[in-house]
Amino acid sequence: MIQAFRADTRAGAWHSSLSRQKVADGLTNLVNAPDRIDQGAFGFCGPSAFFNVWFNRDPVAATNFATQLFYLGYANIGSRKVEPGHFLHGDDIRQSDYSAIEKSVKAKGNTMLPPAEWMIMGAYQDTNNSWFTGDFEGSPDEEDYLGVSASDTASWLRATGLFSSVRDETTESPQTATHLKGLVPNVNREILLLITAHLVNAPNKKTPKANHYVILRSGVTEPTTDNFTFKVWTWGGERTVTASKADIESQYFGAIICER
Repeated sequence: MIQAFRADTRAGAWHSSLSRQKVADGLTNLVNAPDRIDQGAFGFCGPSAFFNVWFNRDPVAATNFATQLFYLGYANIGSRKVEPGHFLHGDDIRQSDYSAIEKSVKAKGNTMLPPAEWMIMGAYQDTNNSWFTGDFEGSPDEEDYLGVSASDTASWLRATGLFSSVRDETTESPQTATHLKGLVPNVNREILLLITAHLVNAPNKKTPKANHYVILRSGVTEPTTDNFTFKVWTWGGERTVTASKADIESQYFGAIICER
C-alpha cells in the first residue's frame, strides 16, 4: 500500500510543501516502529497515544486512513470522519506551509514532527476542536488549539473497531493509587493514563490539572513501602516511573481502558 502511494502521481489536498515521498517514508516508519511516534514540540500527547495504539494493532487500516487523508484532505476512522477546517474559520492545517513551520520550530531548538505524523495528528487535533476553539493550523505555538478530551479519545478508540469495550474512567479530581494498581495491560487490553506530565518527567511544571496522556506498559508494583514503579509509553519510547502514593494521588486522573 505504501509503495503504491509513493508511486502515485495524483495531487494531494495539502500544501505543496508536504512531500508525498516524505509522507511515505514516515508511514513506513510508523508501520515498522509505531513506538517511535514522538509529539515533539507539539501538545499532541492524546493524538500520539491514539495513533500509537492504532498503528500497533491495525497498521493496514491506519495506513489506509493516512493515504486517504493525504489525497482527499479528510478520511474516516470507522464511521467517524476526520476533517480539518470543518468550522471554516479561515485557513486550516491543509493550507499551511510545512517547511516554514519546520524552520520556525527548529530555529527555537525544538523537535519538529515528521510530515506523516504532522499530517495525521494535526488533522485529528483540528477535528476534535470545538467551534469556539477554532481551526488548528499546524504550529506548536497554537497552544489554545491543542488538547483532546478523554471522552473524545475514548470515542475515537471505539471507532477503530478494535475493541469490544472502551471504558472512560478518567475523573476531574485525582484518583487513588489503588485504582492505578488495579490496571494491568496485556495483549488484549490497552490502557491510557491521564496524568500530569510532571509525574513522568520531573522538569515539567507541576500542575493541579491533568495535561498528559501516556500508555501503561506494565503492571504497577510496590517493591518497597510507598515506592510504586511502572512502565509507560510516551514521547517516542518507554519510561519507568517511580512515584510515591502522594505523587500518584495528586497527579493521576484515571484511565481509558480498552478491551479486545
